[in-house]
Amino acid sequence: MKFRELAAQVIDHELTHPTSGKTGIVFRLAGPQDNLVRDKMERFHKKPEDKNLLVDVIVAMIRGWDEVAMEQSFTPENVRETFLDVKNEWAVEDIMSVIRDRNNFFRKQD
Repeated sequence: MKFRELAAQVIDHELTHPTSGKTGIVFRLAGPQDNLVRDKMERFHKKPEDKNLLVDVIVAMIRGWDEVAMEQSFTPENVRETFLDVKNEWAVEDIMSVIRDRNNFFRKQD
């Protein structure tokens, strides 16, 4: 085992709907170890009632998505628009549940 192999990873996460379950829609997510994500999380924790700051965390985390399933290209602007929409709060909750457990971003050891 090499030390660098133990570093946190960008992961693929399949979005899970609260009643329908797995959606088949995959997002590439950076975790709390990422400098940009960490910066956005620190700002959000100072004003947790500010939904824009929460969406800033989501925009920083998402490094890619399934453009066919999302029916739009991956851009920071499209991520922001998607996750500011109140109808998509369930997806915000799903993604934030992933970041709450730092272990999700480490490669499983055999």
